[in-house]
Amino acid sequence: MKIGNENLPSYMSFGFSFTGMRLHGSTLVPVDWDVEIELIGDNENHTPEEHTMAFQRMNYWVELALADIVIVGPDNYESMLTRDIENLVMWLPDSAGDDILSQALHSKLKTVAGPSVILGEISVSSSDAPTTYYFSPIKKGHYNIADDTKGFGVKVYHKEPWYCRRDSLTYELIVDDQQSKKDYDELLKDYEDPLDILDKQIAEQLDITYNEDEDSEAEIYQVGTSVNKK
Repeated sequence: MKIGNENLPSYMSFGFSFTGMRLHGSTLVPVDWDVEIELIGDNENHTPEEHTMAFQRMNYWVELALADIVIVGPDNYESMLTRDIENLVMWLPDSAGDDILSQALHSKLKTVAGPSVILGEISVSSSDAPTTYYFSPIKKGHYNIADDTKGFGVKVYHKEPWYCRRDSLTYELIVDDQQSKKDYDELLKDYEDPLDILDKQIAEQLDITYNEDEDSEAEIYQVGTSVNKK
């Protein structure tokens, strides 16, 4: 893995597989995905306990958020099929292809893991496509996906998209005649995200300090790179 001008000769990989469906128009296509991400623990600034917490968070999010998921693009955010489906839904900011999926997964897992683990190149292959997609913001310097929800074409509750936030979601909360922002404020005031609960449990087991006041939002950028903001 290369960060800036420095080559890191030793690193790990985080691999996982998940099964779900990809929504094309009104057609649901069953898909199996295989994902692998290069990563390394930041030993200079973070402790082994923090590395453990990062790995646990990543593993938990994968198990929590990707089981039998339906992946949709902007044309299907408000479709009746998307709203009525019982499966978890993942909103992609562009087409529901693996090139966009790879960036969204990388950004979300980087945000979920926190600064103690550096994520490098990601590869995504799927059973419904003959190609494997590779993406590395360390080499490229930035993501090609939006870091806000302005371009989503539908009004949503959060300003930052799900793949920029430290919560467990893979979709957005639509603000419309059925649910206003005030309604969501009321619904979420006592809500505790599963990842926050996990943080506290791991912190207790490892006997380390958990900062409840830590900012839960995150910018889309990779440690050790120059950032090209839109």
